[in-house]
Order: sequence, then C-alpha cells, then structure tokens
Amino acid sequence: MSIFTMVLPADLRNYKVLYKFLIGVSIVALLSAYITEYVMKLPPCFLCMYQRYCYFLLIIFSAIGIAKMENKQIVCLIAITIFAACLIAGYHAGVERGIFRASAHCSSQVKITDDLSVSEIKDMLYDKPVASCERAALKFIGLSMAEWNLLLNLWLLAILFSMWKTGFKNHAKA
Repeated sequence: MSIFTMVLPADLRNYKVLYKFLIGVSIVALLSAYITEYVMKLPPCFLCMYQRYCYFLLIIFSAIGIAKMENKQIVCLIAITIFAACLIAGYHAGVERGIFRASAHCSSQVKITDDLSVSEIKDMLYDKPVASCERAALKFIGLSMAEWNLLLNLWLLAILFSMWKTGFKNHAKA
C-alpha cells in the first residue's frame, strides 16, 4: 500500500468520480474568487484573472471526460491545466512575496497621458479599480489567495499523480 492509496479515497480513483470532483473543486474555487471580487469588493489583478481560466478549463475538460469516460487524452489535458495553474499561482505568490518581479501586465491598468485634466484623471481612477499583483488583497491564516490557490493545485496535481501511480478503476461502478 502506497502513501497515495492511504490519502486518496478509493472512489476518487474512478474516472467519472474524478471528473465530478474536479468540477466541484473548480466551481468552489471560482465562487470564492467571485465572492471576494463582488461581495467583498476586492478587485482582482491580472494574475488573479489568469488563475481563473485554469478552473474554467478544468470544468470544460472534466465535462468532456464525463461524456467520454476513460480518455487518457482528457486526463493529460487536465494534468497540463493543473500544472499550468500551479505555475501561474506559484509565480503570483512569488510576486506577492517579492521573490519575482511583477510583469508589465501587473502594473496599473489606468493610463494617464499629459493632455488629461485633473477631473478626467479622477474619473478614471474612480471608474476602474486598480489591483496590484504585488500586494495580496486578502489573506487567510497568513496566506494570500494566490498561495491558497497554489496549495489547492499542488494537491490536485498530487491526486492525479497518485491516480497514475495506482491506476484508475473501472468507471462502470460510478
């Protein structure tokens, strides 16, 4: 018995259950992001937006997987998507911690030219919320949302790795 079989419920090694699990995790992650944005009024930065795309892809690939079941290409696409999500979240967490420099996309979304009046600049600043990739808008238990997202995606990647290592069960029982 490997460590993966002890940590991973037997049901999750089933394709159909995995796809449903990934859809559920993705929906919860997206809901938490949208609640933070619209209810708590904390605008996302560019990297936060990029992180959401991976969850949309996971929902799409998992829905296709439910229809096709044992499709190794779908599992590979899911693995690539989760790995990409780890890279984006890791970079974002690194930017927040000062490990990496922020990209040009992380700079202010408001462009101020010389020919603007003070009132036009004021209107621009109040109309478009500016979020910085370098500062975490929200922290929970000392970790930013980007860091929580990194941990979640590393966990999902570990689940996929364990499924490959231990093998998938027949999907007929789900």
